[in-house]
Amino acid sequence: MADILKKIGSFSSEMGAEITAYDPISQELFVVSGGTEVQVLDLSDPTNPTEVIPPIDLASLIPDIDGANSVAYSNGLLALALEASTSTDPGKVAIIDIAAYKNNPADPNALKVVQAGPLPDMLTFTPDGTKILVANEGEADDGIDPEGSISIIDVSGGIATLTQDNVATADFSAFNGREAEFRAKGVRIFPDKTVAQDVEPEF
Repeated sequence: MADILKKIGSFSSEMGAEITAYDPISQELFVVSGGTEVQVLDLSDPTNPTEVIPPIDLASLIPDIDGANSVAYSNGLLALALEASTSTDPGKVAIIDIAAYKNNPADPNALKVVQAGPLPDMLTFTPDGTKILVANEGEADDGIDPEGSISIIDVSGGIATLTQDNVATADFSAFNGREAEFRAKGVRIFPDKTVAQDVEPEF
């Protein structure tokens, strides 16, 4: 049987690689490892990937974050789901205008940060690139069990004027009190937990 996959190149990094996003126009790959750095690699020659800019150190730019759980790219914007230092606290979403950041990392319009729900675990752009959808897992830790939720971030106007007003978050609290009904339908809800606590979106 012929090989289905064939290695043609690699890039060595001490930070590892967990989740990636790719821009087919610039042929750049954005890589996160679960830590607080983002690497930007040039894949125009896939046999020899190279680093475009030094890793973006999110921890030096954004306070009280533990790591990047997800990365997505669309129309010049890079979005990152950032877990809070205390994972049960509300997390954040960082949105980077890649061209502006490359030109001047200190440009205040190159990076915007908004609040999401606890433990934002995955994010993606809508197909038209105007919104970012965020799955806030709300995973329990150390006796605290926050509610899961979905955040929707409107980036249709770019990020220069982006504020928290551009973020809407939907939770599942409307289903609380119907735990017995959902259990009868086969939904696993732990004892003494609400529906909103046990619905933990990941993707």
